[in-house]
Amino acid sequence: MAFKSDKNILHTKLEIYVESYLSDVDFLIFCMSWNNPYPEPYTTNPDELQFRFTNRIKLLSNNINLCGQAFYGNIADIEIIQGRLSIEGLLKKFIATYLECRIGDENLEWINNKDDRQISLIKHLLSHINLTNINNNMFVLDRFRSLSSDRHIIGDKNPFTDRESSLKTIKNTLSCLPTTKTKKIMIINEIKNAWLLANLKNKFPSWIKKDDTKTILEWLPLQTPFTPGNDFYLLREYNNYGYAKLGTLYFDLQFIFAPDRAELELIRLRKAWSQVKTRAKNQNKPQINFSLSPDIKYILEDACKTTGLSRNSFVEMAIRNEHERVKKTIKEGN
Repeated sequence: MAFKSDKNILHTKLEIYVESYLSDVDFLIFCMSWNNPYPEPYTTNPDELQFRFTNRIKLLSNNINLCGQAFYGNIADIEIIQGRLSIEGLLKKFIATYLECRIGDENLEWINNKDDRQISLIKHLLSHINLTNINNNMFVLDRFRSLSSDRHIIGDKNPFTDRESSLKTIKNTLSCLPTTKTKKIMIINEIKNAWLLANLKNKFPSWIKKDDTKTILEWLPLQTPFTPGNDFYLLREYNNYGYAKLGTLYFDLQFIFAPDRAELELIRLRKAWSQVKTRAKNQNKPQINFSLSPDIKYILEDACKTTGLSRNSFVEMAIRNEHERVKKTIKEGN
């Protein structure tokens, strides 16, 4: 993405290829975020973005120690002029680092840009990146999120915003992670495997589509795990997006980080909903209790298993059939 601007925002004489990067939004964002311990809030406003970028470059140019921290001390190739780092040399250093570390579309070809569920999960997984493990061989995705877990996210943190905005956030965040391109590819593969697992195991989306979606979505907020005090509170700030999306994302995350628990929670939900439907269906039917001898109970259970009918349905059918038979016998006898 590029600005439509012909002005040199740094007001410094630069080589043409260096100056061309000043109109690249992703490059400006990279420069402001790369190894910056105090990044400013994300913005898409062109004027504000250029203003912040200019200040960042001037700050690093005037502070050799701070610039050294940004590039792990590897700044010997940046010319020093009158006690300051050369603006053009600093930009060339950023360009080389940007080209070496950025994540492009070719690294994310497996993402379906029309799949809202997939994009929402990937975007939310960015907040589960454990930065303490980012430069070793351990897995980077972590179930537990620290209070500062979203500082490294470059863009809109809402997992349910539009696809284009979300894809930019995914690419910019991965590009600006303070690690090598090789490690970033490993992280991308880890996220990909997490998505494949969630997509395979999570039956919540297909379940709510098969049933009375409107009624079930009204019922869900009152059920565990969606009630206060459960893990779902991490997504509660997005309540206005509806429980179809929220529930899907919640169970996607659970199947990734706590699959056994997720399976159990989903089974309990489905059983509870089945009971709700049964009660609703039988609310106008009088309840009758009667005792059966063990052999008759066995016959009833065997008949239900053979026919696939519930006990209620089979007993009703048997009574109707017997009633018709008795009436027919009486009629023929007369």
